[in-house]
Amino acid sequence: MLCLVLAAEVADGVNANYVGLLAAAPFLAAAFASWPEVLTVGSASTVLALLFCTIELMHSRERTLVMLLNLGAVVLAAGIASAVGA
Repeated sequence: MLCLVLAAEVADGVNANYVGLLAAAPFLAAAFASWPEVLTVGSASTVLALLFCTIELMHSRERTLVMLLNLGAVVLAAGIASAVGA
C-alpha cells in the first residue's frame, strides 16, 4: 500500500494529492500483523506524509490547511491502528 501511494505521488508531481491514502496502510497492517509491525508501518506512513506535505508546502502555500489535515489524519490512523493491533 505504501509503495502504491508513493508511486502515485511521485508520478503526480509536486502536488501531494494522495497523502490521505497513507492512512489506510496502518489499518491494513493491523488486520494482518502484530503491534510492532503496525507501529513500523504507521511510522513509515507518517514520515512519507510529512515528506510529501513538506515538499508541496515548499512549492506552494495554497493548501496549507488541507496538508495539515491530511497529515493529522495519517498520524491519527497510525495511532488507532497501533492501539488496535496491540
